[in-house]
Amino acid sequence: MHRTMGMRLTSVVRPAVTVAILAMAFVTLSSRATQAAETSYRPGEIMVQVSTDADLQEFLNDFGQYNMRRAKLLSRRMNIWLLEYETGGMRAAAHSDLLDVTRAHPRILKAQFNHPVTLRSTFPNDPGFSNQWGLHNTGQVGGLADADIDAPEAWDYSTGGVTALGDQVVVAIIDGGFDLNHEDVDYFKNVLETPGNGIDDDGNGYVD
Repeated sequence: MHRTMGMRLTSVVRPAVTVAILAMAFVTLSSRATQAAETSYRPGEIMVQVSTDADLQEFLNDFGQYNMRRAKLLSRRMNIWLLEYETGGMRAAAHSDLLDVTRAHPRILKAQFNHPVTLRSTFPNDPGFSNQWGLHNTGQVGGLADADIDAPEAWDYSTGGVTALGDQVVVAIIDGGFDLNHEDVDYFKNVLETPGNGIDDDGNGYVD
């Protein structure tokens, strides 16, 4: 009787333990996936620039609670290092706070998370793009291959947005005119000017 009860208890407990282990594993994987989704950088990695190795060592000593350590020398000439630190289940906000404190340290010149870089496809899906040999010339219309302005190569770096200082990227085109309603035209409107009031509202020397 006792053996039978023991066998029944075991058969009940084992599935329960298995379910608990699977649940713990699922929570761990979910938290890692959530953290990866919330950040565009590698948690536990910071790149810093310092004046001297002594400055870097002093910084590492001050951040011993994070087990901050050298991982790789990225640039000997500029003394840029990749550092690693213990994440310990830190949330995204805690990583940002650590980066702010790192940047404020008197021995650190520059600091940034380690953001992975991925290759992007910057060729437009415009069916007429192949006709614009001035942007990307493969000799498609009988001309000289690569006699172009390397537009796709430039788009690999940026396709617009803002600069590192937060200024909007604007390209001025000097032309006799163009159709503002054209689907390929994304024109910039100076919101600091009031059209037609005869006043240089933004003080840039140009009225309206």
